[in-house]
Amino acid sequence: MAIKRESEMVLESLKADTSTKIPMKYRKKIVGISWIRRGTIRKITAIQNSEKKGDYEDTVTTRIAAAYILNSYWKIRLFHWALWRMMWDKYSDEELLAICEVCKKKVQVKPYCEIMILQTGLKDTMKMLTRTEIETVLQERQLEQRD
Repeated sequence: MAIKRESEMVLESLKADTSTKIPMKYRKKIVGISWIRRGTIRKITAIQNSEKKGDYEDTVTTRIAAAYILNSYWKIRLFHWALWRMMWDKYSDEELLAICEVCKKKVQVKPYCEIMILQTGLKDTMKMLTRTEIETVLQERQLEQRD
């Protein structure tokens, strides 16, 4: 019964987009983190996959935390460059870790994974398969869905 109640609370939090308050350890500031949006996930992926070397690698954690705090396409677009630079000297690794831990729990992974599973059948490479190969792959998927 407790699991059902927790699930309902998470669903209500998701619907209302309530934010989790994170107190910063070394300063009198509280950071609010709401549910992570797709634009934020895209920015974090771009930060992680950047091929820049040198000083950039030292700032990756601060850039990611700044993207989590902004959590909106337009906020990231307009203010990300300024926020991560302000956070660079002020925030410790412990504080950045606390932000990233909360944000990891606020990502909606299940719908994303379901979409990606459904989209695997719509690749261009399916055109290169023979008709019999396609039929066997589709039959396997239907059997998996029945189980």
